[in-house]
Amino acid sequence: MSSETSGKSIAANDSATMSSEETSGKGEGKGEASNEKAEKAKALPRTSGYRVTRIESPSGRGCYYGQDLSHDDVEALTTRIVVGEYDTLQEAIEAARSERDGECRFDGWAEEHYGDDPPPYCSGDGENMDEDEDVTIRIDDIGEEVRAKEKEMAVARASEPPGKKQKQQQHRSPGGGVLATIGVTSATKRKTKTPAKLLSEAPAAPSIGVGWTVRTFERQSGSTAGMTDSYWYSPVTEKKFRSLKEVERFKEALRQVREEQEEMRNNNNNNNNKASSSTV
Repeated sequence: MSSETSGKSIAANDSATMSSEETSGKGEGKGEASNEKAEKAKALPRTSGYRVTRIESPSGRGCYYGQDLSHDDVEALTTRIVVGEYDTLQEAIEAARSERDGECRFDGWAEEHYGDDPPPYCSGDGENMDEDEDVTIRIDDIGEEVRAKEKEMAVARASEPPGKKQKQQQHRSPGGGVLATIGVTSATKRKTKTPAKLLSEAPAAPSIGVGWTVRTFERQSGSTAGMTDSYWYSPVTEKKFRSLKEVERFKEALRQVREEQEEMRNNNNNNNNKASSSTV
């Protein structure tokens, strides 16, 4: 009897151990799945919050004194480092101040100069007359950036020439009634042709704006072979425009977007000041 009892006891212990291991394994599996979801969530770009960025750019002093640097030169010599992204504005302000206090180019003057003011902070505001680079620490509203990009994309789509927009072709019955309306793009109507040859590329006229380029192409096929066409390209996205009228229409729409962005930025600065004063 004692042998049977001992055997039952061992079997019960083994069963409990297996059950515990299974439960532990399931728990670990759920934990891994939860961690995987968290990692995926981190990988997705944020659509709200605040980003603190540190920017180092040529100061125009020191080794750059007297140099006439172009916009492209300045961009090539500029470094941008994201300090961090934060859920609240107050957290971002504290992080920006901490970054400023850890930079030697702000030593001895920044705390008194800025007081409780929120960013931006720029080392060029101090007497750093021999420094080659200026350090700027600023806060960007991530949600505002997302909205601005969406508006700019909407402007770009709205400014597309009519030839690129989808046309509609109606099929009629012998009696004159409409049988169907089919979307036909201009691309489906064109036959295969040899790509045009690039003849020249040069900066656009100064009146158009800095960074704009104009490219001239020669047609290589069809009845118009040998004819040339000129197109204008925007500085940042290199969006192509077929005429100066299209360029002006795009620039006007972009100007309105930038005015709205500036208005939002001013409102954001006012909110920063209020948030900063509330912490005093």
